[in-house]
Amino acid sequence: MHNHVDDIKQRLDIVELINEYVRLEKAGINFKARCPFHNEKTPSFFVSPERGTFKCFGCGAGGDHFSFIEQIEGVNFKEALEILARKAGVTIRYTKADAQASDIKSRLRLLHTEATRFYELALRKSKGGHLAHAYLGKRGLTDQTIAAWHIGYAPSAWRALTSHLHGKGFSAEELVKSGLCIRSDKRPPAGELPVYDRFRARIMFPITAIAGSVVGFSGRILPEAEDAEHPSGKYINSPQTPLYDKSRILYGLDKARLAIRREKRALLVEGQMDVVMSHQAGVDWVVAASGTALTPHHIALVQRYTDTVVMSFDHDEAGAAATKKSIFLALDAGLSVEIVAITGGKDPADMAKHDPAEWKKAAAQSMPVMDYFFSYAFAKHDPTTISGKKAISAYLFEPLYAIPNTIERHAWLQKLAQKLGSREEDVVAEFEKYASKQRSPVAPTRESKQLIAHGEIGQLGNPCLTSEESLLSLLIKHPSLAVAHKKELGTVHLQNNWLQDILTLVIQKATAATKAGDYLHTLDPQFHIRFNELALRGDVYFNDSSTAAMELDRLCESIRSCNRRSQLHQLEQQLRAVNSRAPIIATKYGKIDLATANKGSNNVSVMLGNGTGGFAAATDIAVSNSPRTIICTDFNSDGKVDLATAKLQREG
Repeated sequence: MHNHVDDIKQRLDIVELINEYVRLEKAGINFKARCPFHNEKTPSFFVSPERGTFKCFGCGAGGDHFSFIEQIEGVNFKEALEILARKAGVTIRYTKADAQASDIKSRLRLLHTEATRFYELALRKSKGGHLAHAYLGKRGLTDQTIAAWHIGYAPSAWRALTSHLHGKGFSAEELVKSGLCIRSDKRPPAGELPVYDRFRARIMFPITAIAGSVVGFSGRILPEAEDAEHPSGKYINSPQTPLYDKSRILYGLDKARLAIRREKRALLVEGQMDVVMSHQAGVDWVVAASGTALTPHHIALVQRYTDTVVMSFDHDEAGAAATKKSIFLALDAGLSVEIVAITGGKDPADMAKHDPAEWKKAAAQSMPVMDYFFSYAFAKHDPTTISGKKAISAYLFEPLYAIPNTIERHAWLQKLAQKLGSREEDVVAEFEKYASKQRSPVAPTRESKQLIAHGEIGQLGNPCLTSEESLLSLLIKHPSLAVAHKKELGTVHLQNNWLQDILTLVIQKATAATKAGDYLHTLDPQFHIRFNELALRGDVYFNDSSTAAMELDRLCESIRSCNRRSQLHQLEQQLRAVNSRAPIIATKYGKIDLATANKGSNNVSVMLGNGTGGFAAATDIAVSNSPRTIICTDFNSDGKVDLATAKLQREG
């Protein structure tokens, strides 16, 4: 297995691999992008071609080729191995035990593949399928498009798919887990499974993951069947399953992602038919949310490929409201937003059918998002009336507030004043009233994000660990520091045992000419990826040799501070263990104020500052009735407690 892994890594450039999913930009000797695993505006995701690793310094995701595919595709190692083997042209030979082992996701992928074949065959061969095929033709789809998108038909029988899949060896449990079948409360006919088909008498659109495997379906009922007999709606979709999460998948992205890169923008539409017809018309950079409103996860998917999103939704009230929400989601994520104007009550599928060239032209001539908002507001309200002016202003202030550039925002406010026939200063004054109510706490600055990455702020929940990792990254990047400060570094204690081992290794092995790769032969191979992530952090954040020594001092002090806080926490725990009822008094070279102690208690725990940031603890404190007596421990200048020097102090 290790031979397969090494062979694949040698054949596949990690930059080319990740660039299929994320738009990478050169950043020195490495590459960077906005992280595909969490929402962010400033890139903190880096890829090292030299080391074959990636690391996000925002969310912590990192690893090699296999780790990336596991995380981006939601697969296990075996499945990632198979995906990468296909890309690399490597043949995987499994043992008999490996071949027989199969987890639920693998089984569900096989099940969905078989279901897709079944639905496609039913579209061509069944009576209902002929009606569905005729409807698709009426909507403008060609047979080539139907085949390319694997569109099919679910027969009207209650157990058509169930019986077929059961005959292929799938269990009732697997059928239910797939979401394609529903467990029945009624006793089934003899020889039948206690489940029935979720999709019946519907045109079936397979929903495909980026890697190309079918993970769910969207089923559209035939127009002639839209009656009380089918109350579940025009479209129904696969439920949440181990494979399918509708909030994280965009319909058509597997086919559109390369075109989105080419066009440097993505066109978002409402439904499957809009996507398929657009692609057929040559507008192949189109995707859609399926069975749900647009989510932040959808926006993050788009951000992997482009900074610009073009939106086209229905122009009814519901469509306008959905468009507005989607626009603000995209703007909040830092995307540029444009709108395709569709008139005459048509949708993209209609335009693509009746005039493909006109649809291509409309998609290419998208308008800035504020033009869309102005157009909608002035069409909906009468700008010649006072109530209309107020309604238009109220509608437009929200998107205007979302514009980060002050000059651009002021230009739009000028335009609003002109179109309303109002004085510019009055419009600006009203906008400022609105803005003052909306202002929220300041978002983290780029500088604070750098501090997060450097360990000053614990974004990942453990600032001490981040400081320790940063110290190692600095020393790996600048080995001369380890040589020059060998004695000082020998007194630095890291709380993470593995990082302490790496620090010891660096101190022992470093020379001025040592490179990161020189350490690897002394490390267990299972730690190579983690070590390379440390080295990549050094490339990103500690490239400036002129400030390296200052960074070393800062990080060492940060680690010492963490250690002191840890010691203090341990002492507090010890004190509480001695007497959980005793109040704790902390002081630093000051008199202990007994008035602050609980006078009703006969025990007081006292902590004394030692002048170096550490604390000494008095674990045996006795308070007599009169006068009060406190026994507390003395301490040495090195911060260590010496119980032998305990003194008796008396307070009147």
